[in-house]
Formats: sequence, structure tokens, C-alpha cells
Amino acid sequence: MAIQSKNFISIVALGGQNPQIINVDFLKDNKIIPIDKAPFDQLFRQEKPAKKIISVPGLANLVLGNIEFVIDEGRFQIRETAISEWVETNIIDIAERYFEVLRFTPLKLVGVNLNSVITFETLEEAGKFQELFLSKDSRLAGIVSKGDITASIVLRYPYSGQKNRVTLTIEQPLFPVSLHRFCLKALIFRSLLSQRGLQKYFVIPRD
Repeated sequence: MAIQSKNFISIVALGGQNPQIINVDFLKDNKIIPIDKAPFDQLFRQEKPAKKIISVPGLANLVLGNIEFVIDEGRFQIRETAISEWVETNIIDIAERYFEVLRFTPLKLVGVNLNSVITFETLEEAGKFQELFLSKDSRLAGIVSKGDITASIVLRYPYSGQKNRVTLTIEQPLFPVSLHRFCLKALIFRSLLSQRGLQKYFVIPRD
């Protein structure tokens, strides 16, 4: 039986940004963070709800609980860790509200990154998983099956037009090398003409 451990989910938006605007008061006053909803309700009862704040010209980094903002002049990123189910993430609503407030931010591309580790009980299970993506007869499949080589498989799927795609990366951890474990990185890119409606563009499926 395979066990999936979710590392994080993140949203990345490329386009002109203003890093200096991000701070706790801005997020609270504009209702970008739902302070009446767990875990934020407990955080905002504290004198200093943010456990990390960095703001320098051209870069801002703010951490609220398990939510992290990293913003520079060309990229907005929000990441959530310690999540049990993808559908329970808060960051899609937060990002949507953020760009609703900053509606004139020019966005070119938005991506959702689902990062997790899947561990199999047996090599047979792991082998069957690899066969889903690699032909048994391919040379690459033979290389991946060797225990002293770290496997990395990258698959790209276009959807809803040529400028939109899904990239699935499958890697075996380097330290320690394990034939039973794989790191899965699913990255969904969507070209946007408008910054609005992130929720309708990205639907996170249940396992």
C-alpha cells in the first residue's frame, strides 16, 4: 500500500509586483487573511502574529503560521505546508482576495504547485508505479530501475490551449537513496489575460 505525504501546495503568479506593500496590517485590513478562521484566529490574538517578516527593497517575505508569502518585483508566491488534503488549502482564496484588492496588478502566468512524497511498501509496488510513466522496453526505464541512480521523470501535458500546461515531475530522493520513495511535483500553469477568478481556473482534485 502506498502512503502519500504532502509537503506543500503553492501558487506562483508572474507579473509586475510591489513587494513593499505586504505586511500584517495590509493583509488584515483588506481581509485577505480570514482572521476569524482557524488557524488565523489564534495567530491574530497574539501581539506578533507573524513569525517571520523580511522587507527590503525589491523583496518581501512574511510567514503566518503555515502560510508563507515571498514576493519580489516580478513574482508573487504563497505557500502552505502541513496540509492533510489539497482541497483544504487556504491559499487559493487568499491569493484570489489579494489580487482582487490589487486588481490592477498585471499578471502573465499563474501556476499551482502540488508537492508530495509517495512511499511504497515493496519494490514491486514501486515498479508498477514507474510503469505507469515509462515503457518497460525503454532504455530510460532500465536506467531508472538501477538503485545507484536517482530517478527523475518529467511529463508535460498541454490543456485548454497551447499556452496552458501541466508538468509532472517524479524524482527519487537523493539522500538517502530509496527505491521505495518518490517525490511528486505537479505544476499546473495557466496563462492569464486577467488576474481575476483564480478559483475557477484551478480546481484541486481529491486523492
